[in-house]
Amino acid sequence: MLTREWYEKLVHEIHDIEKNQLPSILEQIIEAKEAWDLSENSEFHSAKEKQALLKARVSELKWMVDDVKIIDSIEDAHYDKVSYGSHVTVEMEDGRSYSFDIVWSWEVDPLGEPMKISFNSPVWSAIEWKKIWDIVKVKLINGRQTLKIIKIA
Repeated sequence: MLTREWYEKLVHEIHDIEKNQLPSILEQIIEAKEAWDLSENSEFHSAKEKQALLKARVSELKWMVDDVKIIDSIEDAHYDKVSYGSHVTVEMEDGRSYSFDIVWSWEVDPLGEPMKISFNSPVWSAIEWKKIWDIVKVKLINGRQTLKIIKIA
């Protein structure tokens, strides 16, 4: 599952690499090939390495967007249990509450509004598949905390 926003960003990146960056690198390779002995041509080898990295990135991105379920927004992914795409509000032991979205690791934004945490995080591990009013313990930077899930959307 991906939000439409992230799906579009990934598709845009694929397009940019294929239509702009790879052709530019190919020109650099051709120019470097014509200019020097290839065995001692650092520009050629650097451009070939960059080309390989860009092709690998395109393959990775295409894998991410291939056959993916798109949710128009985090708010549209309603669940009765916490899962990817959920918007969750938790209450800490001291009464403070925090709201965040569960997203893929490349979408993480701990300072954003709303905050976005990865499904690889310790908080996610503690609240995965939990329901409203479930209480969980999670190890955070400032020590072990007890969280109560007060809202899932």
